[in-house]
Amino acid sequence: MRKLNTREFVLLGFLGTIAVVMLYINRDTALGGNRANDDGLENLDFDPAPVVRLDRLASLETNYDPDGRNLFQYYTPPPPVRERKIPPPVVRPEPVKSKPPPRPPVKRPDPVPTGPTPPAITFSYLGFLGPQHQKIAVFEDGKELVVARAGDVVKNQFRVIEFGYETVVMGYTDDRFSDKTTELKQKPGASGGRRRGR
Repeated sequence: MRKLNTREFVLLGFLGTIAVVMLYINRDTALGGNRANDDGLENLDFDPAPVVRLDRLASLETNYDPDGRNLFQYYTPPPPVRERKIPPPVVRPEPVKSKPPPRPPVKRPDPVPTGPTPPAITFSYLGFLGPQHQKIAVFEDGKELVVARAGDVVKNQFRVIEFGYETVVMGYTDDRFSDKTTELKQKPGASGGRRRGR
């Protein structure tokens, strides 16, 4: 008879342990059982066992759909339905208000040529002397005093036309300015005006 190896010793020990446990659990049955429990089971009223109709199971026909859902296969959900993208609202640019065209420049008529300009009067009027009906105008030209009655020529270019209250109207000897006159006002502070002859 051969010797048992380590693996066989372990296996026999395991089987022996199981046998001991089974004997301990079923010790009442092994020793003849419990009569009180056996009598109690015999007096119990059990319902009759259900009848299984195996003939009906054989008559059932099941149509197998190979394209149907497989319960043993992992379920793959269908791809999500793509939502319809709503295009953004079209923003129309506001119409550009165009500025009205600039008005054409007003064409002014060319100035009418006025002809030659009369000479400028360089002397001052100081006032008059004499009675009202024979006034004598007194003019100051630098340091020189010049006197003239109505109609007299002064400085070869000017003529005394008439007298006012504190003014004298001067004309021109040049025929080109026969229709033009200039009014001279009495110089402020002059003391030669309005003297009456005695």
